[in-house]
Amino acid sequence: MVKAVFVISQLSPLPEETKTRFNIIEIPSPVYIDKEEYLDNNLPFSKEKMCSLLLDDNVSINTSQSPPSDYAEVFRNISPETPIFVFCLSNKLSAYIKSALTAKEQFPDHDITVIDTLCPPPMPTLQALWAARTAEKVSSVEELKERIASFPKKAGLFWIFRSLKYLYKSGRISAAQAFLGKMIQLVPIVAPNEEGILSTVAKTRRINKAIQKACDLVSEKARQCEGETVDMVIIYTGNRENAENLDKE
Repeated sequence: MVKAVFVISQLSPLPEETKTRFNIIEIPSPVYIDKEEYLDNNLPFSKEKMCSLLLDDNVSINTSQSPPSDYAEVFRNISPETPIFVFCLSNKLSAYIKSALTAKEQFPDHDITVIDTLCPPPMPTLQALWAARTAEKVSSVEELKERIASFPKKAGLFWIFRSLKYLYKSGRISAAQAFLGKMIQLVPIVAPNEEGILSTVAKTRRINKAIQKACDLVSEKARQCEGETVDMVIIYTGNRENAENLDKE
């Protein structure tokens, strides 16, 4: 068993008992809602309200990476004898990893490993959980590092976009494409590639067909795991019924 600390951003929050059980520390991230700044661990909205805001085309929502000082504050409170693993969003999608690496330079006596998960949320959180469980089964820090290095190759993530709002805001589609897609009920499925860049892997008409296609993609990814146990997590925004349908499939 290896005692270690695992650091993630707040973007995919965990229950307090889970964080305590697995030595996971969450760092809050700035969130901007119609130019008002909040921290994502202290939003003044219910989950239901936040989901409705995310899907509202008239509301502007953006996030920003945590500054290096936030990571440094965490590192400062951990003994140099305890290895630290920091799980970051893909460096093709955000600058979280730059903040973590900048903070790491301030602590040359600490054993800090910064991991690019090559994925958007919630993958950094899931990988931190896998790493924490793995730490209980290995006998050395070196073995733990080797296991963690293999995680990105085994992980898969597929996003079903009910709304084209954020694909348009990120510049991945034009205003004309967003308008036309909304008119014909286009539902794209997006996934990170091997370099951590998001790309469209399938397009369907209507949500039910998208759910079936996502199931096919997940099944194909699971077959690549060669008999290993596969963990599947379904996260939804604003429509529990669609998530339950995906779970049934």
